[in-house]
Amino acid sequence: MVIEKLDFLIGTWTGRGVADFPTIKRTEYFEELKFIPGEDNSVIFYELKSWTIDNGDRGSVLSWQAGFVIELEDGSFEMSNAQNNGRVEVLSGKLKACDDYIYNLSFESKVFGNDERLVKTSRDFYITGDEMKYTMFMATQMTPEFQKHLEGELVKQS
Repeated sequence: MVIEKLDFLIGTWTGRGVADFPTIKRTEYFEELKFIPGEDNSVIFYELKSWTIDNGDRGSVLSWQAGFVIELEDGSFEMSNAQNNGRVEVLSGKLKACDDYIYNLSFESKVFGNDERLVKTSRDFYITGDEMKYTMFMATQMTPEFQKHLEGELVKQS
């Protein structure tokens, strides 16, 4: 069951991140990431929302994404991702246990839909207890060099 291997993700994580890429202005944001077990524990639903920071408070929605994480027969994982801009993505990944308390969940894109600009993406999650750091790298048609787009630090709230 996927939940047994990824139970450390279950809950609500909040914190801040930074978006940066050659085609956008560097932007700091608030973020909330929820991982919710499916009823049969074979899937994890996730929802990610990020907001602008306006005078220290939560501003307008920057991104809203949702999807599922499932385990494949070979022990790897697949993440589906639908975004509020219409983009859909499927990523494949692996879980590495670095020691008893540190996990690295690493995904790389394999399918894109509704956005011909994307060439490649990756998402890496590093979890130590109730702290999560993540990075997202991206290459596009206009910027073919694979480079960091997002990074953030979140703390588990529940």
